[in-house]
Amino acid sequence: MAGRGRSGPVPQNSTAYALIFLIPVLALGELWLHGTILSYIKRPFGWGIQWQKSPMTLPLMIYFFSSLALTVVLILAFAKSTTSPIKKKQATIIGISTLVGFAIGYPTNILIPRLTSSAFPDLAHNMALLWAIGLVYAIVKYKFLIITPATAAENVISTMTDTLILSDRAGKIVVSRLGYRIPVSV
Repeated sequence: MAGRGRSGPVPQNSTAYALIFLIPVLALGELWLHGTILSYIKRPFGWGIQWQKSPMTLPLMIYFFSSLALTVVLILAFAKSTTSPIKKKQATIIGISTLVGFAIGYPTNILIPRLTSSAFPDLAHNMALLWAIGLVYAIVKYKFLIITPATAAENVISTMTDTLILSDRAGKIVVSRLGYRIPVSV
């Protein structure tokens, strides 16, 4: 059912993906066909989201909450479990910026409009900007997602099955790997 990816379990069958995408696809279909999940209304501070009474509204809200909460938990768990200090700092920055944005954006866009009739500005859009700032900071400060020639060469060399001998300009061997053959059964 699940394979093992570089950082954890990865679903390998279509049923897992169908379950992951079922609620948003149904909600999107209802929104496009009937326009009954949410609408925009004029408020004292501008336009805001108004959630409609629809069979898909509550499942979609629960899906938003659970997927974002699971994302934050997984990012922060990775930050705690990794031994690499750079990955730990990157994951912490991304996890905290996601958590702050989620903690402010979800209540203002989903909970407060559902629980009260008071006019409160939707802040999730602004909190997405906070998450993006955290992501950019992690990229710039710790070179997250930056592919250097050294990392590219390391990845290529690690997947090669041929014999490889690399030397520096002085002729000293810096990397040597003996090729191997994969046994083929007849």
